Amino acid sequence: MRLIERLTAFSFDHPRLVLFLALLVTTVFAASSPRARVDTDPENMLEADQPDRVRYDRMKRDFNLHDMIVVGVVDRRGIYHPEALGRIARVVAEIQEIPGVITQDIVSLTTTNNPTAAGGVVDIRPVMERVPRDEAEMAALRRAISENRFLNEKI
Repeated sequence: MRLIERLTAFSFDHPRLVLFLALLVTTVFAASSPRARVDTDPENMLEADQPDRVRYDRMKRDFNLHDMIVVGVVDRRGIYHPEALGRIARVVAEIQEIPGVITQDIVSLTTTNNPTAAGGVVDIRPVMERVPRDEAEMAALRRAISENRFLNEKI
């Protein structure tokens, strides 16, 4: 008789024992589930000695890089209107208050500088010091971002 046939026969001959064992195994796994951790970090999906991961870890160490989180605001009308820009400013302000966030590393309209030069003087200010109130200020913000290739590619 094959193994599967013997297991089936045993199950029919001892149904209470089989149910008890199934409940016992389920209870053991359920009791240990709070200690289970799910790691969704793509870095840990590679072996520690895998060449790409070794190179990446070295680059992070050499350049003092930290984990990054990207937060996006989606608006069907685009972001260039006061409501969307106000939401962005509020979200960034709240993120800055989260313990452990390196505020100097936040890249946003309200934290990233836009250096400009006029009359031999360099003026360094955030791209958006406050939410634009009218169309002229909105156009100036759009222009400041699009004319600066670093901002245009970064923000």
